[in-house]
Amino acid sequence: RVPLPVSVKEYERGMHYTFTEESEVCITSGMKCLVHDPHYSPEGKFGLITKREFNYGSFLPKVLISLLPKLKEIWFTEDCRYDYPLIVTETQSDHFKEKFKMKSRALFIDNDAADHENAFDLDQESLAVRQVITIDLCNTPNAVIDGLKSENLTIPSHFEVIKTKNWWKNKPSIPFCCSYSLLDIKVSGFMQNKIENILVRDMVDRIQLSRLRSICWIEKWKDLTLYDLMQKDRDFEIRAHQKQNFPLPIREPLENIFKDKEQKQTLQQQEQQQPEQLPQQSLSSQVSQQQQQQPTQPLQPLQQQQQQ
Repeated sequence: RVPLPVSVKEYERGMHYTFTEESEVCITSGMKCLVHDPHYSPEGKFGLITKREFNYGSFLPKVLISLLPKLKEIWFTEDCRYDYPLIVTETQSDHFKEKFKMKSRALFIDNDAADHENAFDLDQESLAVRQVITIDLCNTPNAVIDGLKSENLTIPSHFEVIKTKNWWKNKPSIPFCCSYSLLDIKVSGFMQNKIENILVRDMVDRIQLSRLRSICWIEKWKDLTLYDLMQKDRDFEIRAHQKQNFPLPIREPLENIFKDKEQKQTLQQQEQQQPEQLPQQSLSSQVSQQQQQQPTQPLQPLQQQQQQ
């Protein structure tokens, strides 16, 4: 649970921007973008479905690499369904098959003091083994601090409030939300518990660093539109494939997706409007439905969706 000093609507741009920026590291270790398709919910809300192959060797925990050196050579597949404020990612590898699977879910809730006891609508059996970790951005571990320093990032002055311990419990006057992340890591075989614990600790540090980066980068993303962010995604894909000499992916032109200038302007206006807060029951229902869907669920062509 990570309280953030921005609203859910505002952080949508920050989350998308940070996702692309952090993917840059994968260019050096190898990456293939297999799927990067827009889709629309029944309510007409825009989302993304992505599928990528990564060589995680260059940024897996060093302790884990020392235990299993061959990990540096193994490719992992990451399927992501981006339906903000809900994001579901599944990671696996053909090498490990059923011996390794990792599923992460992220959910963002407005005006939430990190006290929602079952944001993901888990059953009682899952709740019994769940471990809760609340991350205070002002209480930053050394690994995260070193990461910020190495990138010359500082928290903007107008977010000084987050340097106060447990700031979100003091009813801050600024908009805020809570980022809930649920990690489900399954490892079987040699040193199962040890590997799972290493991965959990590493993922917690990565989540905290990622959320801090997005706050530090706010001046870069606060005025971006959805069209701008998707163009940034496309530019990144091209650089990644060119560097690795992979064939360039065939993508539908953004102009076809957004149709025309008038539709772009409509989307920009929608982004500037603060949506009504979703009832908590509907948030849980979204997650429950998402658990039953596969990240790579086949999509209808955009033209058919528009006709419907």
